[in-house]
Amino acid sequence: MKSFKISFFELKKIFRNPGLFLLMIILPVIIAYLGTSFYPENLLGNYKIGVYNEDNSFLGRFGFVFLRQFLKWDNAVELKSQEELQDYLKSKDFDSVLIIPKGFLQNLKDYEETKLFLIPNPDRIQESMTVYTLLKTLFKELSGIPDMKNGSTTEFLLKGGIGVDENRKAPNLELMVPDLNTGNIKTTNQNNLGFKDIFTPSIAVIMIILFSMIGVGNSIAHTKESGLLDIYRANGLEIKQFISFKFIAYFFIGLISSLMTWYLYRLFGTKSIGNELEVIIIIILSVLSFTTMGIFISSFTKTTKSASFMLTAITGTMILFGDIIIPIPSDSKIKFISYIFPVKYAVESWRKISILGYHLNQIPWNLLILISFIIIFSVGSIILTTINQKK
Repeated sequence: MKSFKISFFELKKIFRNPGLFLLMIILPVIIAYLGTSFYPENLLGNYKIGVYNEDNSFLGRFGFVFLRQFLKWDNAVELKSQEELQDYLKSKDFDSVLIIPKGFLQNLKDYEETKLFLIPNPDRIQESMTVYTLLKTLFKELSGIPDMKNGSTTEFLLKGGIGVDENRKAPNLELMVPDLNTGNIKTTNQNNLGFKDIFTPSIAVIMIILFSMIGVGNSIAHTKESGLLDIYRANGLEIKQFISFKFIAYFFIGLISSLMTWYLYRLFGTKSIGNELEVIIIIILSVLSFTTMGIFISSFTKTTKSASFMLTAITGTMILFGDIIIPIPSDSKIKFISYIFPVKYAVESWRKISILGYHLNQIPWNLLILISFIIIFSVGSIILTTINQKK
């Protein structure tokens, strides 16, 4: 009970700052804007894309060649049968697979509604969603339609040969969810993803980092440096109780900020096909991970300045190299950095549930890793703080 009472006063102290709620609303918008502005738009040639063209007509084959050359798919692999598709999925060595259905170009030619299917790699969801976003943008801008100019050979050449008929609608791009173990795929009703759908989990997790990890780390460092911890201990407060009331207060702050971010974006159109309760469980695990991480970092720093430096440096590293905003190619030498911190597992789990409709039993390793981080940071914090206080 003592921890909860002190947590209440800690929360009152935090909320004395009238700008706190304003920051919780403004920061997600700022981060989303920066992400949109600096997001790469010409990287398709660097991704491993499989193309399964079911349309073997002359027009269909022409369309495949056109798309491949136009989009500069240097790493594209043509899949010629259902068996090749399943084997390719089971290899897990791809970023996305594009399926061109039968009669696709003929339907375009006849001004009928058309659609393409994209199979993302759940283990490379950042890269897959990049491909999805870029393809949606290209098809929207170009109407996705190669058009043969009519008339004589001279007119054909003078008019540029191949053009774009802007009167036709761009094809829909629908997601299909794969089972990488069996190679089977299933359809979803997720067919109009946008930037905010893909990056809302990233933004929400960044909010947790800012308000929970950095918040609790700086607070504990300040409490130790100011001598307030010594006063607490002189009045009978144990190290476990001290860490507990700090944890409770900043866990609450991180939970509120992440829920506000998630549902604010949902209010403005972010889509999710996942179970909402399972999304909330991922949010709770994420807040637990980063709150305990902030406590752990502050447990081996002696001053507020050193704690702030460590927290800022680690936050920047996670955002830049955590594979949550800017996708890191799978063969990059810095890819290993993303596996060191919990940020990748938190965002990846959230995206798999909200975008692909996964359930918790389909992401056991991500959950186990997040829980392991929580246990390690919690135990480490108590041990290190106790040792440092005895010195």
